[in-house]
Amino acid sequence: MAVTAIEKYTRSTPEYITIEPDFQDIAAYYEARAIIVKTIRAASEEQEQQSDLEYLRDNFHDATTEIDGQSGVVLSGFVGVKDENNARVVAGMAGSAISGTVDEKHGKLMLFAGADGIQNAGTAKTRIYEDGHIEMATGVFSGHIRIPFKTLREEGTRYNTATRKYTVDRNMNLQTIGEQYQDYKIWINLPTSNEYIGNVLTLYDTPVRTRSSPDIILAVDDVESGILSSIKQNDFGFDSMQRVKCYAGILQLVAVPGIYAGKCWWLVTYLQMCCFEEYTE
Repeated sequence: MAVTAIEKYTRSTPEYITIEPDFQDIAAYYEARAIIVKTIRAASEEQEQQSDLEYLRDNFHDATTEIDGQSGVVLSGFVGVKDENNARVVAGMAGSAISGTVDEKHGKLMLFAGADGIQNAGTAKTRIYEDGHIEMATGVFSGHIRIPFKTLREEGTRYNTATRKYTVDRNMNLQTIGEQYQDYKIWINLPTSNEYIGNVLTLYDTPVRTRSSPDIILAVDDVESGILSSIKQNDFGFDSMQRVKCYAGILQLVAVPGIYAGKCWWLVTYLQMCCFEEYTE
């Protein structure tokens, strides 16, 4: 009946169509469609809820919950919160690994918020990993923020005992104190992967030197990457350098997109060193 009424009242002719009682069939049709859509959506959300719960149950089947009523302490393997539709887990914290969220560099995901369901916790807008690494989609920081310097010997910078060379990894505030070196040179390789784009590397070398103080060699041993600085330019912009020698002062570089797929460049943004020049062996 509704279809017949819709066809009747949507004809191109006559120009004016008299409204009759069957016009109510159209309103009833759309009301019924709205109820059907709402029912389907509710069923889908219920299924999502079950899926999230089953996913967590499978993941934490060995975990238990302990409640100490005297001290108000609750210990559990996972604590989560659901969205306003009571359907999806959108935030939570876990003591053991959540399937599909373990990061190769940073380990287990310990806390997350802003996820599109538990199975997407690994891409939640806010994530904190077991090594302290934090990823956030946005944020406002106020007050005092301090990023301490790390020595090259500390965890977060790789050292090759065979070549006696360091490679920058996770530590981006570095100072050179008592490192292993040979021939009066501290060799530091810069990574070239585009995963580092946006990282700011600050390098501090004591400005008070002695006759035996080593030079620092920054190296990018990849022709598709390099170090960019105003000390080497051409008519069209910067010329990439594969290695630079520097010492005594502070230097800051930012990893920026390169012209080759999967690669980055290191652009010098601040330079206050007694020596900074291209290095060739």
